[in-house]
Amino acid sequence: MLWMLLLGTAITARAEDEKWRCPDVTNASCSCDLPHTLRCTASYKTFPVIADCLRKLAPPLSVSLLDCTIHDLEIIDGPMLKGVSLHGLVVSSGVLKSISTDAFKKLSKPLEALGLPNNQLKSVPTQALKHLISLTRLDLSHNILHSLHDHSFKGLKSLEYLDLSGNHLENVSSSTFVQLPRLKILRLQSNGLTSSSITKLRGLLHLEKLDLSTNALMGPLNFSSFPSLPNLHDLNLAHNQISSVAKEALSSLESLKSLSLKYNMIDVLEDNAFRGLSMLTSLDLAHNRMVAVSEASLAHLTKLEFLDVSHNFLRALTSDLISPLTELKELRLDENDISIITKDALESAIKLERLTLAENPLNCDCNLSQFADWLRNSTLSKRDKNTAICATPPTLENGLVEQIPPDKLVCGSQDDIPVSTGHHPMPVSGSRVILQGYNYDGKMMYLLWNIQTVGFYQCQSLYVYEELGAHELLLEHNDLHCNSTTLADPHSLPISWQTNHLQKGHKYRYCVVMVEEKDTESALILGCSEVITLVEHIAPQITSLKANLTSSLTMTIKAQVWPHNVPCSITVHISAVSKFFKQAKLNCSSLKVNIQDLPSTGPYKICALISNLAPYCIWIHPNYVGNIDKGNHNSFLLFLTILIFIFILLAYILIRWLKNILKRSKIHEQCFLPTPQDEQQHSRYVKLQATTKL
Repeated sequence: MLWMLLLGTAITARAEDEKWRCPDVTNASCSCDLPHTLRCTASYKTFPVIADCLRKLAPPLSVSLLDCTIHDLEIIDGPMLKGVSLHGLVVSSGVLKSISTDAFKKLSKPLEALGLPNNQLKSVPTQALKHLISLTRLDLSHNILHSLHDHSFKGLKSLEYLDLSGNHLENVSSSTFVQLPRLKILRLQSNGLTSSSITKLRGLLHLEKLDLSTNALMGPLNFSSFPSLPNLHDLNLAHNQISSVAKEALSSLESLKSLSLKYNMIDVLEDNAFRGLSMLTSLDLAHNRMVAVSEASLAHLTKLEFLDVSHNFLRALTSDLISPLTELKELRLDENDISIITKDALESAIKLERLTLAENPLNCDCNLSQFADWLRNSTLSKRDKNTAICATPPTLENGLVEQIPPDKLVCGSQDDIPVSTGHHPMPVSGSRVILQGYNYDGKMMYLLWNIQTVGFYQCQSLYVYEELGAHELLLEHNDLHCNSTTLADPHSLPISWQTNHLQKGHKYRYCVVMVEEKDTESALILGCSEVITLVEHIAPQITSLKANLTSSLTMTIKAQVWPHNVPCSITVHISAVSKFFKQAKLNCSSLKVNIQDLPSTGPYKICALISNLAPYCIWIHPNYVGNIDKGNHNSFLLFLTILIFIFILLAYILIRWLKNILKRSKIHEQCFLPTPQDEQQHSRYVKLQATTKL
């Protein structure tokens, strides 16, 4: 945001101005990468030297923009640049907590741009800012602001750009932004704003761009989610927990042209969800949970040119998705579960220039012939055409749809007839395995898999494939020895091994095979990663966060980090009743901390983060406090509950043992055969099936 702040000011200098030269400042490290722009790093004791140097400069040698990193500066207690003429000023120290009322007074010319990023400001320095009546750009990003009040920006009526990203904002007054009638760009990403806070963004009649990504927006978007923002063009709601989009949810934003809803939890777009957005040209719905999109939900997007619905769970591509979008030029459908493309799916796509279908389990039978013909005759780039790849039948697996002869796209072929092999196939479970993270230190590869199953499972194998052009070659096959009862978290499977046969810069895909046992039946769990280029990559991540609150209002917080042997530090924020309470630092070698003297009222929000990654947050409610001191009655109930649970568990084990005794067959050996065609699996999953020999 610093570059935007500096470049957005009214710079009077020109690049071709040969008379200007970088000032020579003693006792400070300064440089100039743009004409009339000075960047300095100094201690607060030597800052007066910089100010004195600037006062002596006269046009055309004057500095318009000053960007200072001042070590150990905690307080600005007086006019810091008396008599200096500047258009823009940026001051960052990492520890700045307080700014006096007259800090920016006595400048020879009013500031137009001010940046105070990466400091420790707990509130907006209203009294210091109110004198800057000509200010058009303000950057307060990456501080520790908690609330915005009615008069936080009093006097800044010329402000057009405001950056409040990377703070701890949870509360916004309904009159906060009424003070900023000319504001055009508002950046609020990476805070803790909830849906109720968004309704208070009133008075922003000239706002054009709003970024609310990575906040705490939850539940459905509906008609009351946003106030009227008649000139808003660009809205970013990515990385939240929005669950659905209701009818006419955003109709108060009639000028909207770009909308991002990626990385949410959306599973439903109601009919007429986007009514009122007739100006929308770009819609990003990637990384959600949609199984289907109806024609009525997109019916009003008559000017939409870009649509991204990749990384969802769409099962088919039909005309419902495209027919309302008469101006559509780019459609991204990668990483879905699309196996069927109907004959009329692309009839109305007369302006389509880009279409991507990578990692979809396309069933290349007679029903796909019309799409194949459309693809061959389209003006799509070769790269886009090559994303349409057959998953079934086995004879066409990994074949490019465009290159398959029409006479091969048939129904009722020999591939549809099960081959009798004397083996009984093991079914494939509907449970999912997703690669959650990977690290590589030059010798060891670390993979972390998320296992989405509620049953018992045993680990079987890890396969490593190398990508060679359009094909993949099996490079390694390693046995895995684990099961869900031996893991600390059965939903999290860490795997590590020494990469003797892997080469840096080459591309590999990693696949795991497990056997799930549920209701006395066995089934395969299969999962594959994306194709990953092997480069050294160390990025530890938080996999678990737990907190225990005692009756004495002492909280014990425990975190788990993967991989375990990578040095790192974790920042933990504790908030109570939506107000910041305390911050703690954890070393990854010691992942436990005790917090005492908590406020008596909750709920409590605990967030842990590593570096700039998205925080891992949990909530603790006061009624979860342990009741160990409330008498013997609760202890008796707890004992009785445990006793009943043990009895049920023993009965289940006994029944299962008796069923196994009665089985006539016994598993002697496991092998893998190609999956029959009727098993329509996602192409990013291993095309393997376990069988048992009798």
